[in-house]
Amino acid sequence: MADGRGLVLTGLVSRASHAWVADHQVGGVVLLPGTAFVELAVRAGDEVGCGRVEELTLQAPLILPEEGPVRIQVVVGDGDDTDGRPVSVFSLTEDADDGDWTLHATGRLAPPRSTAEQDLAAWPPADADPVDLADYYAGPAQEGLGYGPVFRGLRAAWRSAGEVFAEVALPDGVDAAGFGVHPALLDAALHPIGLGGLVDAQGGAMLPFSFDGVEIHATGATLLRVRLSPVGGNAVSLSMADATGQPVASVDTLALRPVSAEALRAASVGQDSLYRVDWVPAVPTTGTRSTRTVAEWALDARDPYAVDVTDATHPVTATPVTDATDATHIAAPTHATDGAEAPELVIARVPRDLGVREAVDRTIALARLRLRDRNPGADAPLLVVTHGDDAAHAAVRGLVRSAQAEHPGRFLLLDTDDDTLPAERIAALVAPGEDHIRLRGGEVQVPRLARAGASDALRP
Repeated sequence: MADGRGLVLTGLVSRASHAWVADHQVGGVVLLPGTAFVELAVRAGDEVGCGRVEELTLQAPLILPEEGPVRIQVVVGDGDDTDGRPVSVFSLTEDADDGDWTLHATGRLAPPRSTAEQDLAAWPPADADPVDLADYYAGPAQEGLGYGPVFRGLRAAWRSAGEVFAEVALPDGVDAAGFGVHPALLDAALHPIGLGGLVDAQGGAMLPFSFDGVEIHATGATLLRVRLSPVGGNAVSLSMADATGQPVASVDTLALRPVSAEALRAASVGQDSLYRVDWVPAVPTTGTRSTRTVAEWALDARDPYAVDVTDATHPVTATPVTDATDATHIAAPTHATDGAEAPELVIARVPRDLGVREAVDRTIALARLRLRDRNPGADAPLLVVTHGDDAAHAAVRGLVRSAQAEHPGRFLLLDTDDDTLPAERIAALVAPGEDHIRLRGGEVQVPRLARAGASDALRP
């Protein structure tokens, strides 16, 4: 890094360059296994003297396309008071926009501990009962986990006193050189979790979500002795040794969570089929929008003029009311009276002190009243003004969006963080062709579709 305080490691991964990855599928979608992110974090930590992955949380799966590489960045931040460092893993596909990186994992690296506390020299454990593994991999396949030959590493398993012991190995021909622990081998070490009821699985595919306290004690292993112990909920701890019982790796806590195969399949269809809504700055337009005739309606039933909307035959006229507690009364005069010019835009502000039901009821009444008005100026669009993420205002926005779909051109929507906007300023924000706008920090924004990735589809 330019300031010498961080580190960035880069690389490429694809089905062609790392053929073993194609043997790891969920719901028919090829995913980089979560153990590969652990390997990336460990490799980055080695560069800065932080060989222990204190924590690593997976934010989004990395779906590998059928063709072309995925660019990888592992970013290590500056050290803190305990000599630890933050770490993040990103990816960028070939067809993604420049700079549109996806965050896959975040965590913290720390200096390694001095010793590895595990004893797997006696093998198999004397008090352990063997587990029949006939057709074992048929079970995960039914849950959408597609393990190819490289990932079918479980060779034997035993149960003892609430723990599971297993022996896993890489198949012949798979090179473990260059890895701390090959991701396929480490992934196979997780497969026996379901054999002893170690997690509260509720059906479906369970995949790694977070790793805490990961250390690699020896490299180049092709066979592992594994001990898995429950630590509560959907989490286990792992101890791993080589064929002689010497420590290879350990994980203090591995947490798992269910993943929807349907969501993964939808995310893998392609960027052309998956979109999200982005808010972008509106393009300035010229015109005389600020000089249009504007009228305002109130939804708070405290205006001295209101119309009773309980009777559909009631004429739309300005009628004084004294009882301001009836939610069926909505303020209006909106049309031309006494020679006044008919409005070109009608504004209705949603108060902040309304509950969800009250805000929605009043907005529905207002919209219906507006649609049945046949007076001059009745065809002027109604602009509903809301404020932020308040539940009532969010509900009103959903209602207005539905009304827009049913009656194009009759309703507009503005969400603003400024409660003090005068009607003239609000009118000036409305641009031709935009029925939904947002004002944030003085910037006018409009919604636009943007290509999305797996992280958008799978976000909790």
